[in-house]
Amino acid sequence: MIIDPIVAFLDSGSDLNDAADMTRFLTDLDHVAREFDCALVVVRHLRKLKDGSAINQGLGSIALAGRVRSILLIARHPSDPSLRAVAHSKSNYAAQGPTIVFSFEPTDTEQPRVEWRDVDASIGAQDLLGADVADPGRPPKELHDAMDFFRSQLSGGPKNSREIELAAEARSISPATLRRARKTLGLLQQRHGRQVVWSLPTIGA
Repeated sequence: MIIDPIVAFLDSGSDLNDAADMTRFLTDLDHVAREFDCALVVVRHLRKLKDGSAINQGLGSIALAGRVRSILLIARHPSDPSLRAVAHSKSNYAAQGPTIVFSFEPTDTEQPRVEWRDVDASIGAQDLLGADVADPGRPPKELHDAMDFFRSQLSGGPKNSREIELAAEARSISPATLRRARKTLGLLQQRHGRQVVWSLPTIGA
């Protein structure tokens, strides 16, 4: 059974942000699931102002995230806004699944067709959250920081990609943000035997 969105199914007077109200609501849903032996999917939107862990970014009380056993976050792909991705931000019964990339393709009807693209284990829910809050036409601060990081690393000339990735990891720069920064800067890549070397693009090239 799909509850979409959760606010449409609340009783009059119930407060989405009240932990007691949400606990009662989820308890009632639990009774329904047990009586009819069905799975429940509850849909809610993200907060406009996003801060902190991805698990806490849904609208409403934290009691919602605390009671459910699995949370999926859907947002734009961090490096390609034409794509979407769904990532696990909570999973109590099993290991979190890898992020799945998909797109909406036009059809002859008003409803688009979902086309599943790929699985990208390097992208997590936090990466999607950062992509979702970026201002239109303005790269997020994380991307600017990663671009400055690349300029600093490569100002003296080409460098081994693995060395740069390890340095980025030490600075808590996510792989997805690092890829976006590479693409935005147009870094050059060359292979020397088993090593991959990155360098800044030639000015005017």
